[in-house]
This record gives sequence, C-alpha cells and structure tokens, in this order.
Amino acid sequence: MRIKSLLIAIMLFCVTAVFAAPFQNVEKILTQPDGTKLYCFASGDEFYSRLHDAEGFTIVQAENGYFVYATSDSRGAVTATTYVAGKVDPKALGLKPNVKISQEEYQKRRKMMEVPEVKDAKNLNHGVYNNLVIFIKFKGDGEFKTTQTEIDSMFNYDGYYDISMNNYFKKATYNQLSMKSYCYPIADGDRVLAYEDIYPRNYYQPYNPTTNPDGYTNQADREFPLLKRAVEFVADQVPADLDIDRNDDGFIDNVIFVVKGNVGDWSDLLWPHMWSMYGEEAYINGKRVGTFNFQLETSSYFSVSTLCHEMSHSLGFPDLYHYNSSTDHLSPTGPWDLMCSNSQPPQHSGTYMKYEYGTWIEEIPEIGYGTYTLEANSWEGGRRNCYRMPSSHPEQYYLVEYRNKSNMFEKGLPTGGLLIYRIDTRFRGCADHNGNDILDEVYIFRPGGSHNKDGNINSAAFSKDYDRVTFNYETDPYPFLNKNTLDLEFNITDVSLMGDQITFTYRPI
Repeated sequence: MRIKSLLIAIMLFCVTAVFAAPFQNVEKILTQPDGTKLYCFASGDEFYSRLHDAEGFTIVQAENGYFVYATSDSRGAVTATTYVAGKVDPKALGLKPNVKISQEEYQKRRKMMEVPEVKDAKNLNHGVYNNLVIFIKFKGDGEFKTTQTEIDSMFNYDGYYDISMNNYFKKATYNQLSMKSYCYPIADGDRVLAYEDIYPRNYYQPYNPTTNPDGYTNQADREFPLLKRAVEFVADQVPADLDIDRNDDGFIDNVIFVVKGNVGDWSDLLWPHMWSMYGEEAYINGKRVGTFNFQLETSSYFSVSTLCHEMSHSLGFPDLYHYNSSTDHLSPTGPWDLMCSNSQPPQHSGTYMKYEYGTWIEEIPEIGYGTYTLEANSWEGGRRNCYRMPSSHPEQYYLVEYRNKSNMFEKGLPTGGLLIYRIDTRFRGCADHNGNDILDEVYIFRPGGSHNKDGNINSAAFSKDYDRVTFNYETDPYPFLNKNTLDLEFNITDVSLMGDQITFTYRPI
C-alpha cells in the first residue's frame, strides 16, 4: 500500500522542561475518517518524526485516510498495515515497535536539507547581525493572532533580564554579537501584516488520495515558489542601506519565514525547519535568499529557545544528538547544550562549541597538573571558563567547564557544577554518529555512561554539593576515549562547592 511517511510537528512549552531538537512522546490527538479520536504520541526532529502509541508501535496514514500501525518491508521502508491504530493489539499481531526509517534514509534527508557551511565565522559571528523576518499566510487565512509587540519581545528586546533571541546571543557571546531582526511586511501599529499566498493551506500539506488529493509529493516544488513570492512581495520595503550580507558572498545572511497558524497533523513542509533555497531565485537589494528558517506562528515550537537553536545553525553550529538510539548514547550532551536538547529559556552551548563554531572564545588553554578555578560558562566576562587536558590520543582531549544554574539563561539545566567532556576533533557534531567509523565530536561523561550505555546525563555535573568530587578509572563515570578505550591515567579530584566560581585539582592518579 502506498503511503506518505507521517511527520508530526508538535512541541510542548514549559518553563524548564527539555523539548525540541529532538522531542520525545509529545501527546497528540488525531481524528480518523469515521470520527473516532486516536490518542497517540509524536517523537522525532526536523528531518523525520513519527506517530506511535504508548508502547512505541509506529502509526502512519494509509491511502484510505485511516491512521494504521506500520511495519517495515524487505528494503527497510516504513509501510502501512491494514490494522487501524487503537482498534487492535499490535503486539498480539506480531508487529514490532519503534519502526522507523533507516539510518541511511535519515542521513539522506539531513543531506538533502544541509545548508552551506558558514564561511568567515570569525567576522560573521561578531558585531551586528541583521536578520530578516517575513510573515506569510495562506489564501483565505485570517489575521495573525500574535501581536507585533510579542514578536519584538521574542526577537529584539535587549533589557538585561529579557528572554529574547537578541539578548540570548548578547550574553552567550560575551557581548560580541548583537542580533537585530527586521519584520516584513512592515507592521500596522501592533498588528502583524503578512503576505497572503495564492494557494490555501492544504496545498502545502502532503498528498493523500482520500484526505488531501491537492497535496504535494515533493516538498521543495511547493515550498520554494511560496517563499519566492513572499520575498518579492516585501523586497521593496527593505532599506537599501541595511547590511544583510555581512560576508559579501552574495547571499542574505539569514531569513526567518513565519507562517500563520500551527503545525499540520502530519507534514514535512508545515514543520519548523532550516533549509537552503535552491531551484528558485529570490532577491532583496541584489542579495539572494539562501539559508532560511521556517516557523509556524502558533506552534509551541515557535519560541525563543527554538529561534536560538535554529539561528545557531545559521551561525555554523552542528547538532549534537543522535538519530539512531540503538548505537551508543542517545544524548552525547543532553540538556547541557542548546544543540542537543534545548530548554526554555534557552541554555548556553558548551564552551567548546562557542570556541570551535562561534569563535567567541579565543583559545582553550591546555593545563598541567595543579589546582584551577573556573568562572561559569555563562559569566559575561568570558575568561577562564574552560580548560583542556591531553589524552593518549592526539586527536582527543578532555575539557572542563563550570555551569551555573542561577544564570538567567541556564535555569533549564538539571543542576549546576563541573562538566567533564571528551572532545574528538576528527568529527563535526554528533548527528552523523554510527557507532563504528563516525563517532561523537562532543561527549559529556555521566554516571552509568559508557561506549554502549546512555547513563544518566542529567546527573553529569560534579560538585562537593553532591559529594561527587573525583573522576578517574575507579569512579562512575570513568574516563574513556572513543571506541571505549579506558584511560587509566586521567584524574580530577577535589571539586569544590559551587559559587560564583568552582575549583578542581588535576593530578596524577
């Protein structure tokens, strides 16, 4: 039976709950063609997500419009069964839980939506960054529910305690980057204005012969012309002297398209994502639209946290989570980094990420044996906030940093304390991880964690406050290099109580 893979874009919003980048077990209520309500869950990320029941059995939509349990065919593709979800016991029928696309198919999707690597980050990621925000609604849609004041508060507010994208990057970069967003069409007072497209919403939802015969079969074929029409509608409103191409590569540095309404019940296009526009050329003041972010106005995913995660991609940051949880740890950095599992308000990325991709830290000093003091990663002075220590492998090293939960953008952290990382410079990010020849660039040691066990990432922090003050081969966690090579020499002891600073000793075991 021919089907369209079911993609869900629903996020829950909570002050300190971890969500987004990937999300797990988000409650969802669907309506079957006969009017029956189906209570299920959604899990996934911006490249692939799936519906499933409480026991993990995957659900897809069949040609007749019904949501049914899924299986995999001989090629490993997700296919529909004839068993209507919620009406039968999938386990009794011999179906397998957690059916999803293969690692190869997932990486193919990531590759398709890959954006160009950021060039000249040293300059682009410093100074004033002008971001364009363009509002879109579909044919027949009403006005935006969100006010311009609410939009400005998310993007531009810069008071010391404001939770905004601008203020986040101001603090995360130690005052090296100012993020200013300009909204188009220009608002009518506090009323958000939007480009109204020539097609209705269902035109931008996936094809189904029963429930949506006018839907699409190729996302780009409909998305890119839509975005081009929106760009051309607002192009004349953008001032000619506004610098929207700071690295002079001919492309606009970043555009965020905000579409009226919420995410679809199942959709590729109507799901928050980042992409690079190809096949269609759209220009503003002679600069072409390339990298863009796509958001839905009333989706709970449309938050400051998500904006900061996606904008970090635009600044060159890779994802730090795995797709395939059956290989090694699912969360290399978990809730400790915006690029793995972002919290609300958004937490800082680790100091290594700020150094390697943000270029906001000039160097990570390598230390010898001794006692050292660290300022918090979030401390705005931006000095003495990380150290590195060598390993027996020249391309891998240890890194320590201090996380202070009392900071306004760190309140979503599980705790505070000293984090101990393993950095492997052979790799970029963690999303391509396969457990064999492609491994993690960044990994945080945590109790119970090993090469093939996830462990408790929420308890990764060391501190005398928790009576966790030593890290060596006799402790849990213990130091190991990629591919589970035990390190018998590395030793950190005497981690202090938390305060404005934290102290530790690096010495022979």
